Amino acid sequence: MIRLVRLKGSIHANATIYLEIFEVDLADTSTKDNQYEVVSWCRDSDGGYAHVLIEHKDKTYKTTIRRELEIALRYLREKDRPRTLWVNAVCLNLKDDEERAQHIGGIFKHATSTRVWLGERDDASGHLFHLEGHLEGDTPVGTTMLTDKQFVSMGLGLAATMQRGWFLSRWAFQEVLLARNMTLHCGDDSISWVAFAYYVKSLLVGKLRIQRLLNLAAAQKDADGSLRSIPPPNFFRHIETVGAGLLVSTQDLPFRGIPFSLESRVSTFSTLRISDPRDAIYALLAVSYDTMPFTKSKLYGIDASPPLSSDPGFFRGRKPFAIDYARPYPDVCWDFLDFVIRERANMDPFRALNIFCQPWAPDSPKKNPHGDIDLKLPSWVGRSSNSPFTLYPHPGTDLLKAGRSNADPLVGRGWTRYVYLNPSFMYNASRPWPVDLGSLKCRKRLKSRHYSLYVRGFILDEVDVVLDASQRGNIPRSWLDLAGWQDYTKNPPAELWLTLIGSRVWGGTEERPSQLYSGSCRTVVQKGGVESGSVSTEGMLVCRFFLFLFCRPHTTQDS
Repeated sequence: MIRLVRLKGSIHANATIYLEIFEVDLADTSTKDNQYEVVSWCRDSDGGYAHVLIEHKDKTYKTTIRRELEIALRYLREKDRPRTLWVNAVCLNLKDDEERAQHIGGIFKHATSTRVWLGERDDASGHLFHLEGHLEGDTPVGTTMLTDKQFVSMGLGLAATMQRGWFLSRWAFQEVLLARNMTLHCGDDSISWVAFAYYVKSLLVGKLRIQRLLNLAAAQKDADGSLRSIPPPNFFRHIETVGAGLLVSTQDLPFRGIPFSLESRVSTFSTLRISDPRDAIYALLAVSYDTMPFTKSKLYGIDASPPLSSDPGFFRGRKPFAIDYARPYPDVCWDFLDFVIRERANMDPFRALNIFCQPWAPDSPKKNPHGDIDLKLPSWVGRSSNSPFTLYPHPGTDLLKAGRSNADPLVGRGWTRYVYLNPSFMYNASRPWPVDLGSLKCRKRLKSRHYSLYVRGFILDEVDVVLDASQRGNIPRSWLDLAGWQDYTKNPPAELWLTLIGSRVWGGTEERPSQLYSGSCRTVVQKGGVESGSVSTEGMLVCRFFLFLFCRPHTTQDS
């Protein structure tokens, strides 16, 4: 059984929200009277609470919900008829683990559509949602039909809209894959997910075209002699690494026959937010090819529509993974690590421990809602705060922008079964020793308040010298001195450039990395300002990007 609500219609925009709550068997939701839509929303700010009226079994109660949700219901409310909805904040008892597990896929599979509330309309969303004349139903005709001005408006509107809180939620990816029909709402404006995803892909492919047009416009002075205000030259860089860019760039890979394991899902979406740290794992169980979510009383065999892969054989080996919100967060982390290591050991025992090098886990909550002994997250659980990219303020714009925050993990993004998705796939710190599952165990020490991990390994070496840390990808000159590289007109020592690239190779062979890296390293050091004390790799990339914008012939297929 699930709870649904009927949102009573009203011709008065300011009328109090009136909801009738009732229960129905999930199997009966295909009938006309019980069909429902899902309202997906995100608490993007501390907007306070609002009062609503809820009718249940002929009694009416006054309660409070988040103001963002109350505003969403006002916009979704019909004037002359009720609307049947499923809203997590009203239809779920979040204190009941069994009910919380309903959020793991099944609700979205049975709904006729999903309505995503992004927030109130603004100028940025208006530019994006009103590209009239370029949609055939819900399908875009193509951005090649857009004028330069329309294309720039689309890009800037997307850049701002893609920062809305919903796109930064880890639950959003499950909803994108499992929802039958999805529509995004900003105030009275709406656009289908199909159209929105198309425009995001167009931005990812044509971002250099947009940036060139913006820079050309900036070179022209206004009538009053002031320069136009435009984003900085690298404004669209890394836009595919977080938020909507990340969701869209990964959503269609399963439909091309490329399945993702739970390990790969969790490590890929480490920058997305969740309110409960356990959901860093639970939110992705239903959309991973190797897991089947279940609770104490029910196995949630999600038969996703559309399918999560074009090859159903990938799902025959899905293994149950327990959903237990009463379980302490560090214990859930170990459940995940143990699952990943044993799954990977069956396919590639030499890389089974790579997950220890992945940044994926949110920090422990400040408050323990269950009142049990709260142990800190062990040091061998990779923190998501060490993810390669995140959102933060950048010079030249008021918008948060995706940017580099840490180095890429040498072990890649996780197991995908496809080497070409993982350029660093061949790196392996434990070669040639496979994992010893017999010695792998975790012990919870309640008295000393910590966790102990036991795993068989070997001593590689001892750290002899510690030098300056790299900042924003820059290479300190002290690194070059330590390697004995003094003459920058010659190629660097092999040990240095191999270390800088992590000995990575492209493709599925164990060949040595190309010597071209050695010459590239020399050029970067020569032109990167090493005399200042460090080599500015960021400055080199921005300079090349800026020259590329102005010097490359104009095309519509820039990437």
